[in-house]
Amino acid sequence: MFDSQRGHLEDIRRLRERNFSSDDQLLTLAMAGRGPEMACRNVWLANLRLGRLRPQCCR
Repeated sequence: MFDSQRGHLEDIRRLRERNFSSDDQLLTLAMAGRGPEMACRNVWLANLRLGRLRPQCCR
């Protein structure tokens, strides 16, 4: 699990499009990105970027 190379981008996009497609729903989508202690540098940086781009990235 440490030094993981798995990213979230495709899963987050898929969930946003299929299950959370409207911004006025009663449920909202959240992501718990892993930090530097759990993932490779490029993965946790991509997770940070994804969080900052939301909701634009997932439309």
